[in-house]
Parts: sequence; structure tokens; C-alpha cells
Amino acid sequence: MLLLFIAVAAETMVGSDFSLASVAMPSIERGLGLSPAVSQWVLTADLVAYAGVLIVGGRLTDIFGQKIILVAGLSLFLVGSLMNSISPEIG
Repeated sequence: MLLLFIAVAAETMVGSDFSLASVAMPSIERGLGLSPAVSQWVLTADLVAYAGVLIVGGRLTDIFGQKIILVAGLSLFLVGSLMNSISPEIG
């Protein structure tokens, strides 16, 4: 049961990241002075990075185990989200 809860929570974090970023993008564009083209590249880069990490994460899971990689991945996601939320500008 705990494993199911952790898996659902992890997937919810990832899904909410992409959906919230899409919804918040107009406000982010205005706040940071970005053009729509640049903001679309930000979302695209986020998705491409996520896809690349899935491939590498799968291999690392085979080597080190599921629990260690899940905790490391969630920690990295949390730190990245925190740094993103306190960033004053896109640069």
C-alpha cells in the first residue's frame, strides 16, 4: 500500500509540474518580459530534459535499485522546483 501511495505521489508531482507550468506561462511571460516563443522553448526544454532523465533513470535503477533512485530523483526534483520558484529572472 505504501509503495502505491509513493508511486501515485511521484506521478502527481510530475503531472502537476507540466500542467501548472502551462497554465502559469502567460503570467510568467508578463512577469519576466518573455516572448511567447521563448516561453514555449522553456516548456519544450523541460519536457526534453524529463524524457532524457527517464532513460538514464531507468538504467540507474537497474544498477542501484528502485528505492535509492526514486528518493534521489524526488529530491532532485524538489530542489530544482525550489530553485525555480525563488529565481528572480529567467537568466
